[in-house]
Amino acid sequence: MNIDLLINNSSDSISKNQILIPNKYGYIAKELNSILSIKNGFELFEGCMRFLPWDLNTSRNILSWNNYISSLFHTDLFFFSDNVLGEGFCFKGYEIGRFDFETCEFEFIASNMENFIKSLFSDFNYFSAYSIGITWQRYYRKIGFDEVLMPKIPFVLGGDYDVNNLYLSTINKGLRIKNELYNKVKNINDGERVVFSDS
Repeated sequence: MNIDLLINNSSDSISKNQILIPNKYGYIAKELNSILSIKNGFELFEGCMRFLPWDLNTSRNILSWNNYISSLFHTDLFFFSDNVLGEGFCFKGYEIGRFDFETCEFEFIASNMENFIKSLFSDFNYFSAYSIGITWQRYYRKIGFDEVLMPKIPFVLGGDYDVNNLYLSTINKGLRIKNELYNKVKNINDGERVVFSDS
């Protein structure tokens, strides 16, 4: 099973509490519970991908993260994971995908957790941003569970996927910046200047 592959290649559990996602969140949440019941939050691919725990006693958990995302982006997607670039992995109904907070685009990956994990391991560099994430960590330090790499020049504005274009940020600050960026560029014309704050 692909779930076994995920569990066997991930870090220790972030939360020792076996607290499961309520059934009201749907079928894929039940599948996710089969993972969280074994490891309630963990890191994967040398910390380049993170599965959040369902435990309010942890600094970043599924519920608080979804509440924060919803307050900024007003989406009904349910987020459970992210990578070092802050791209979110989420589901709605029977669709699991990746969400780019710079563009607010949802990329469909799979219709169940088994196939999602299969896709994840088949192209882990693409989904986890492993190459750029591990290179940055070797130059500087390990990226914390509450931290992400942010582009100095946003990717959506032509910024390079290169360590020289990245700086470390908290996940919450990174999301605020991406939300401001999205709201400013969504209706922009080619060649128009974009100015946004670093707050």
